[in-house]
Amino acid sequence: MKTLSLLVALFFCSAAQSFTVCIDPGHGGSEPGASGTWYLEKNANLDVAFAAASYLALVPECEWTGMTRTGDYTVSLAARVAYANANGFDRYMAIHENAFNTTTQGTETFCYSLDPATPGFDLASEVLGGILWAHSYSSRGVKDGSWIYVVANTNMTAILGEGTFIDYNDQWNESYRYYTNMNDHIGRQGYAYALGICQHLGITPPAYGFDDIIVDNLSSGFAVNSQTEWNTGSYGQPWSTDYRWSSTTNQSDWARWTPAISEAGWYQVSVWYTQGSNRAPDAVYTVHHTGGETEFTVDQTQGGEQWAVLGSFCFDSGTAGWVTLSEAGSMPDRVVIADAVKFHMSSTAADEDTFAEVAGSVQMTVSPNPGTSFQVKLDLPSESEVSVVVYDISGRIVETIAEAAVLRGENTVHWNPSGVPAGVYVVRAVSPEWSISRRIAVSQ
Repeated sequence: MKTLSLLVALFFCSAAQSFTVCIDPGHGGSEPGASGTWYLEKNANLDVAFAAASYLALVPECEWTGMTRTGDYTVSLAARVAYANANGFDRYMAIHENAFNTTTQGTETFCYSLDPATPGFDLASEVLGGILWAHSYSSRGVKDGSWIYVVANTNMTAILGEGTFIDYNDQWNESYRYYTNMNDHIGRQGYAYALGICQHLGITPPAYGFDDIIVDNLSSGFAVNSQTEWNTGSYGQPWSTDYRWSSTTNQSDWARWTPAISEAGWYQVSVWYTQGSNRAPDAVYTVHHTGGETEFTVDQTQGGEQWAVLGSFCFDSGTAGWVTLSEAGSMPDRVVIADAVKFHMSSTAADEDTFAEVAGSVQMTVSPNPGTSFQVKLDLPSESEVSVVVYDISGRIVETIAEAAVLRGENTVHWNPSGVPAGVYVVRAVSPEWSISRRIAVSQ
């Protein structure tokens, strides 16, 4: 029977300055573990283990991270325990995914004793919190793992984590999230283990380093005005398994993608759709960002099945920003495709409260509108480095008309389109603290 030695207890209490950890990716080889529609547990376990090891490699206090397997091969439970004990690791973390009835989802961890004073319970609690941060699924708690072979027979503090139910296929397909690594699904769980052990030992964790947030039509951040008006389709190559589509006949339907932004900053926004001859050539996307709203018209008859960049915008943390797709103003008797939107963090903005305050006090006018030449007036509350850029309706840069230090007060920039076809364009002024956009129409 496993016992808590005085040495282990002292190690836990003293928040040691260095440590070693054994990571045990469950199953492998002839033992696939749980099965999802798209991915097997043994593969997900190994992927998460590599991610955890990569993050722990960034922790100066972590002297060594050992793994019981580094490929798809069979390792017995006895061999896993023998490897951990022979190398005298300070901590042991077994990584698993769960399965039940395809409708159950949640996170749970196991340790040898449920006594809150024990280091195993503390480590299991910290890792549980990390995985809940990673996936926002329900907590199934810290559970008794004294019956689990690798937890009971290792000489060091040991836990086993069941990150998610990989067979879940109710509101979304969990195995598909592992298969595509949607929104860094694997990396976030790997980081959760690294975060958990660092918090358990009182050590500064590494920074989480993923910069993309993808909201798909299957994501919780996706919404439509009417479920009956938006059909499901899978023609072409959707971002995930399918997309939603709506006829442009009634001109009133909309779809919305709302990301959960963890850090305020500048994000490049891109859209994914499947192209087709029946698509709207003028689908209207609107980016709702900290500086206001910016509208783009995208030709969905072409250029699909890849990320189409709309532009870069600043977003506050949380869910205050979003992207909408509206059929209003689109060619009648076509369809618009609502699939996925990607938010790629390009740089960190200034303090978000300051950003909002400054952005609200910036004024920009463009006149005449429509016109053949334009006067862009900027009224700034303080001096700032500013770039003024003209984009076409697909988000491509037409011309940078100014890039310099702009003084406090009213400033004027002129744009005389040369060789630019008549049509709708966007003038966008950007500084490190704010951005602001205006739509203009270039006449013949």
